[in-house]
Amino acid sequence: MNWIGGLLIIAATLFTVFALTPLLNSFSFTNKKIARFGVFASLSIALGIAESFLPDFLLPGMKIGLPNLAILILLYLNGFFPALVVSLVRVVVVSLLRGSFLAMGGWMSLAGALASILAMAIIKKAFKSATPVGVSLIGSVFHVSAQIAVAVAYIGSAAILYYLPFMGLLAIVSGLAVGLVDARILKILSRIGN
Repeated sequence: MNWIGGLLIIAATLFTVFALTPLLNSFSFTNKKIARFGVFASLSIALGIAESFLPDFLLPGMKIGLPNLAILILLYLNGFFPALVVSLVRVVVVSLLRGSFLAMGGWMSLAGALASILAMAIIKKAFKSATPVGVSLIGSVFHVSAQIAVAVAYIGSAAILYYLPFMGLLAIVSGLAVGLVDARILKILSRIGN
């Protein structure tokens, strides 16, 4: 990996840590929220590990985004900070278990998760009428875009950008699928009082 990619990753990590500090201080931890954290962290980790054993979705390296099922629901139920924490925990645990921690795959996963959760939170907050389908679609596209950016930085060649249109199309399909499932789950949860 070239030095520019390393600096980008360090800058993104520092920004995330400093951006999270005020949020952490303002977040109230109740037993229900802590339990929900644990349930959704476990669910997203299990989905991430299960997805790693599935074949690629039409293109090498392309996955459906099963862990995002849990992250998006948590974003709607508890907001940005819990969804971000669970997303980061999932990335670290799954990459440790798969042996890709601090390797290119781990950095790509981290960048994709951060870009996805930030984009989904911004869209959800900026557009009150945004549906889980639209929010998921945006998150999926940002996830793939961030992963391609890390790959370009890591490999040191822009040739991988030719992969972006195909990954973008598949990101739209998978984002729609995850969003449709989450919309249904959120509707069921709202009926039973989540």
